[in-house]
Amino acid sequence: MPGIVDERIVIIDIDEASQLELGQWPWPRNTLAAIVDKLFDDYGVVALGLDALFAEAEETSAERVIAELANSPIADDAAVRTELDRLRESLDSNYRFAESLIARDVIS
Repeated sequence: MPGIVDERIVIIDIDEASQLELGQWPWPRNTLAAIVDKLFDDYGVVALGLDALFAEAEETSAERVIAELANSPIADDAAVRTELDRLRESLDSNYRFAESLIARDVIS
């Protein structure tokens, strides 16, 4: 309604101060997941709108190293292959971000 401030609505802006603290945009998906979790779990937001486009999967350098190791001769060892699979799953920032959005009212 014009001329009325609804105290329940808060806009969180990715500004220069945010970028100085968290780094240049786009932020890592793990960082975004932590922000989403904090907003819902600690601040009790009911709904979250993200005005951002996540057109491509994020690939971290750690994920690239794991992929290279998985395609190397050391991956022939079953224990190494198991550990690489475990690490790949724990480092998947896209999965972590998606997991933070599940069962929450988020609009992007």
